[in-house]
Amino acid sequence: MKKRLLLVEDDVMNKKVIKLILERKGDFEVLLSEDPLEIFSLARSNEVDILLVDISLTNSFLDGKEVNGIRISRILKDDPLTSLIPIIITTAHAMKGDCERFLQESGADGYISKPIEDIPRFVGKVNEVLRNSSNRGAS
Repeated sequence: MKKRLLLVEDDVMNKKVIKLILERKGDFEVLLSEDPLEIFSLARSNEVDILLVDISLTNSFLDGKEVNGIRISRILKDDPLTSLIPIIITTAHAMKGDCERFLQESGADGYISKPIEDIPRFVGKVNEVLRNSSNRGAS
């Protein structure tokens, strides 16, 4: 049975490329959303096994305010119903040291920088975070 991944990404080209990679090379079923309420609903109803969340989101609003991927990830990690779902944050705008800061602020389980240049490494990282999360949940 395919694992379901929720891709939270605002760039149209990144959506297409990442979805295609994960479906063809990672054997994932990929869902797409930028709507925080839909993201929370899917996560709370156990509809997804893992989330891939872009930090910079231009079309995501919560309570009338723009919200980024760090905030969405933090809300999910602070919710007992969704805290165990693995989250990988992504960004194309990272400087040295940002990875650690982004992981701490978001509570995410992994970090991937964009653009995706090494497809096997990218798919391997997604599977590694999913596997490590499953092992923690079983303990």
